[in-house]
Amino acid sequence: ARYEAVLLDQFGVIHDGNDPFPEAVKCIEELHRRGIRVVILSNSSRRAAQCLRKLEREFGVHPELLHGALTSGELAFNLLAKEPAEIQAELQLERGFLGTRMIHTDWATRGRPKVQTPARPSIPQVPPQYTAVGRDSLAAEFVLAHGTQGFAAPDGCVEEASFENVVAELRAYAGRRDAGPMICANPDLVTVDGGILRDMPGKLAIEFERAGGDVVRLGKPDPRMYTEALRFVDVASERCLAVGDSLQHDVMGATRAGIDSVFIAAGILAKPFELCPCASEFEATHGRWRQSAKAVSAILDEVILEEQNEMSIESASDLTPSFALPYLVW
Repeated sequence: ARYEAVLLDQFGVIHDGNDPFPEAVKCIEELHRRGIRVVILSNSSRRAAQCLRKLEREFGVHPELLHGALTSGELAFNLLAKEPAEIQAELQLERGFLGTRMIHTDWATRGRPKVQTPARPSIPQVPPQYTAVGRDSLAAEFVLAHGTQGFAAPDGCVEEASFENVVAELRAYAGRRDAGPMICANPDLVTVDGGILRDMPGKLAIEFERAGGDVVRLGKPDPRMYTEALRFVDVASERCLAVGDSLQHDVMGATRAGIDSVFIAAGILAKPFELCPCASEFEATHGRWRQSAKAVSAILDEVILEEQNEMSIESASDLTPSFALPYLVW
């Protein structure tokens, strides 16, 4: 086989946020049967173990089919678990140590299990030495962005707030002279959610920077994500294939890491291809896409140009995938 490992995105590839795409699990099963290591590489702010549990429980992806998972949330947890001096050196903080008191933006409802299962030990999102301060920005030493639906309180509950309100409070904090950085544990701008797009923490990061704050993004397309992934699968970059629905994150991150990529069209960029990022539309749209490959190629070129201009990316080749598919199919 040309490839020994596949780095597989979740949302918009395996599932639409609510339901699995019909052929996705079959594709993973075939990769496993052929001895190809499949690793979930996701910008999810959840820990890797949580990601694997949810894939099994809600989408039918059994753990034995996967070599493992690496998520932005796992990178964030591992960073924060280090000694203060290590964190300072890694993030190159100019104002001193990161501190332990944080404005923690999180999810209030998103990501809660839809399928009841026997109780399992909880998986902490943040090491125990850190304390969320709710909306008390005067007490905060930095920001941790896991979600966009509100602010975590010291007791672990999330005080819900609109996206606009979360942005306003973060911008106010970023404008302070003594503001600490934002650790963004999900750099995605949007994700699919049953056929619609939802705002993600990457948008909070952009607003934080516009207000003068410093941001550390943990996840695709950052090279650290791919360094960890290649170390995890123990495969050379040229023997690895990355699959995802984001040109800015999945394709560009893979390209810059020397990894071939597959762009999945029926994800966050589905609209220009006349696809729907919804599993229920698979049968209605998959055949039409395959019958108009030349038209799709032209559309992809236009989409790449738009993404390049929107993000001020110097080279369109960074956003150009090695292959393109409408959905994840074998």
